Amino acid sequence: RRDPNFQIWEDIATLRSIYAAHGCSFTLGTLLREPRSLYVSDYLFEGEMSGKSFSDFMGRDIQAAALLGWPYGWNSKQPLTAAHRQQAYHMLDQFDFVGVTEKFDEALLLLAEAARLPFPMYRRMNDGATSIFGLDPARAEQWKRRKTQQLLSDPQSNESMHALTHFD
Repeated sequence: RRDPNFQIWEDIATLRSIYAAHGCSFTLGTLLREPRSLYVSDYLFEGEMSGKSFSDFMGRDIQAAALLGWPYGWNSKQPLTAAHRQQAYHMLDQFDFVGVTEKFDEALLLLAEAARLPFPMYRRMNDGATSIFGLDPARAEQWKRRKTQQLLSDPQSNESMHALTHFD
């Protein structure tokens, strides 16, 4: 059992039983993100404004840590242990569907199929650079591409990213 304040799995089990008692299904899905993409996005969304370097700002295995709800937090430098890794695998096994954001359209269609939803529809709502900086979409995309390329071509950031995403 993890942090006593982290009750999501108990809540999900309760919801599944309530739905089953009424003859309904319950489909639980999540989307994961390719770690380098996640780390670059998080740094550009929050880290760059902090004035810290990439390696000083970013935490370790932040996606798995967020999934586990463990007490170290999003940007902790604490490494995941073998036990944490097993918990993460066990947690992901509890989902009916696990997709990746880099294939969002495909993931949405597969989730809709798993949940037997006939018409999945969505619209893009979170465009970080546009919402933060008030840039028009074309300028925001140029800014993100330029900043992403800078991060990915920086040897120190790449080394940090590799070390920090060991489990993710």
